[in-house]
Amino acid sequence: MLKIGVLGDEDGTASQVITEILEKNQKAFYFSKVTSSNDIKDSFIEAVAKKAKVILLDLNCGDEYEKLGSLKFDILLFLTKKKRAEVALHFLLKKKNYLIIDSDEPCVKRITTNDNTTVITCGFNNKASVTISSVEWEEANELQFCFQRTLHTIEGEELEPQEMKYLKNYEDKNIVKILAAVAAAVLSGAKV
Repeated sequence: MLKIGVLGDEDGTASQVITEILEKNQKAFYFSKVTSSNDIKDSFIEAVAKKAKVILLDLNCGDEYEKLGSLKFDILLFLTKKKRAEVALHFLLKKKNYLIIDSDEPCVKRITTNDNTTVITCGFNNKASVTISSVEWEEANELQFCFQRTLHTIEGEELEPQEMKYLKNYEDKNIVKILAAVAAAVLSGAKV
């Protein structure tokens, strides 16, 4: 089962975008908001019962990341702006995984990961792995984004640098969260 975690998505934007893309791709998934290791255990029992191929967990544990137990994620969206939140990473990352983070966050420089972690930065910074090409909410309800480097999906499919569109109006939401969520969905093998 593919495990996607979202940390720091207080308004639910990233989880909502991933959910919509997984539904559109008819992927069997289970979504849950969790605050403790008991919530995680219950979510996994439910996901298995529903024969989910993907479990998406919105992690709302405050600063107590160790409460999440020993769960390790294949894809982790690290969107939190809390000070020293990067200490959570050793609790949450598998040996081989993707870490998706806002390229403009100061903590990016402080994050240390293992050699098997692919760090994917998202944002307006021209050095980011995934950037915004254009946003056209009023006329086309469209977000155009660009993978700036070659990446591989969870299944190993190569994603060449390219532009893609996400057609949905999120005019009042954080664009970097949307970008991170779309990148996570694409890396999971979904099409946008």
